[in-house]
Amino acid sequence: MSRRSHLAHASSIFAGLALALAACSNDSMTGGTGNPPNNITPLTRAEAQDVADEMRGEIGGVTTGLSLSAIMTPTFQVPVEATRVFQGPRAFSTPPDCPTFSEFPPTDLDHDRVPDDLTITFDSLKCTFGTAGRAVFTINGTIHIVDPSQTDKAFRIEFGQLQQKFVFQDSLFWLRRVDGVVQLLTSAAGFSATDSTTVGRESSRRPTAELAKKWNVSFVADAGGTFAPHMPLPSGDLTIAGSTQRTRGDDVKLFSVTTVTPLHFDSTCNADDRIVSGELDIVYTRASGTTTVNIKWDGCGVDPVVTVTPPATT
Repeated sequence: MSRRSHLAHASSIFAGLALALAACSNDSMTGGTGNPPNNITPLTRAEAQDVADEMRGEIGGVTTGLSLSAIMTPTFQVPVEATRVFQGPRAFSTPPDCPTFSEFPPTDLDHDRVPDDLTITFDSLKCTFGTAGRAVFTINGTIHIVDPSQTDKAFRIEFGQLQQKFVFQDSLFWLRRVDGVVQLLTSAAGFSATDSTTVGRESSRRPTAELAKKWNVSFVADAGGTFAPHMPLPSGDLTIAGSTQRTRGDDVKLFSVTTVTPLHFDSTCNADDRIVSGELDIVYTRASGTTTVNIKWDGCGVDPVVTVTPPATT
């Protein structure tokens, strides 16, 4: 059962376009507190699992959000951690007048189906979605889409305090707030992107954490597949490299992110996580050595295996 239950209220604006929240952060790597990474405290196994869950969520944002097929209509996306609790119906009622657009229809001078300059606004008073299973989803904030070139196939997405909150049975909640910029250069074969954005996460089950990313992302469609900004992502290989600074309270840790083997996205997989193979290393380095959090995917609908390798002892 997919967590991407599309709420097709605004689909008439651009055929097939929908909103998914890409995980983002700002250009600064100083963290939400303004502190530089200390990398002094050890990475516990419990924290390593939290980091793995958060990274899976961010990768899910890449596979659903870095396409203009994922921009125009609200899409419900259950956080990775919440899927272990909420397994009920994913059909959400659709409120009227959500979202609103800075112009209608959007200007597209080069007819590449990328708006020249469009701001999409979500008001939580209007953008509240519910199910019979006592789950409520709200969106608040803005997405600004810019076509930076009338010749190159590129687009820029700016997130402004874009927040999604999921509340289950009135007591459990998961919140994700996104700020910053993602820029893409596209072709029929895929895309390359820079993600220099910030995502803040909190929930009723975990302390607040902030992830500031500096990622280089590339996607190559499978043979016979074609990438188009206005279409859903086809099957293909995803590669991520860069760094993520994680801030929780006064603790600021810097991680390097490396793709060991390309992460294969299967567009036909009907599961929450449609990465079906591949391997990612998240490495935390301090004076006493390095801790590696390895995430390895193996199959549609199968939770990846998370392995934590602590520093070698002498």
